[in-house]
Amino acid sequence: MRVATSTDEGDRLMIVNGDDGSIACYTLLRSQNVIAPSEWTTDGEFINIGVDVDTIYVVTKRTVNAATVYYVEMFDEDVLLDCAKTGGAASSVNMDHLEAATVKIVRDGIVEPDQTVPASPYTVTFAEAATGSYQVGLNFTPEVKTLPAEPRLPSGSLKGFKKRIFEVNAELFSTQSMTINGKEIPFRRLGGSILDDDVPEFTGLKTLHGILGYSYDGQITISQNAPLKMTVLGLDYKMSAGQ
Repeated sequence: MRVATSTDEGDRLMIVNGDDGSIACYTLLRSQNVIAPSEWTTDGEFINIGVDVDTIYVVTKRTVNAATVYYVEMFDEDVLLDCAKTGGAASSVNMDHLEAATVKIVRDGIVEPDQTVPASPYTVTFAEAATGSYQVGLNFTPEVKTLPAEPRLPSGSLKGFKKRIFEVNAELFSTQSMTINGKEIPFRRLGGSILDDDVPEFTGLKTLHGILGYSYDGQITISQNAPLKMTVLGLDYKMSAGQ
């Protein structure tokens, strides 16, 4: 099954892969001749996909408590977990659709320790009551990898030379968690009771120095260690090369 959508950011073509249950997503920005492919996976298999006006729905096959189940789920860019339940002020939530599964909890922007959904009544209780919002669901880890670095110099191409990216400058928007080549980027400042507060959303430039290791590709990998907000607008980097 394939489906096409249109948004303010561009067009998307999404195709369900019947072999492994993944989704091939092609983001198209026609004004700049950009075609950006990506693969979407989940804890289970995507079976089908469809669009109602501008809302994307999928049929997902999952294994829950040793049983095979099929759920109709909706993509929501404000939800940071898969197969999740969300809400406002609350101290617990019923997660009967994920019995025996390990779930992540994001309460008022704070990531709580993982919990396993118990048997009936399937109640997941938060460490502290949520005052504004909560999300409880299955974790997924985004990963973005740049193409191999191939700078063109007056002396010729660097293809076949070992390269080291030693500085990365990331332009971010409303971001709370990010890693660059496996290194955690800090978003908190020192101060009293900072661990009791949510991670502030950061917009601006984050710089990572001292990246070690040579490779022939010279690629940058962006990922996360926590299910929080991340929007990367662009990357700039400095690189050295040698034989």
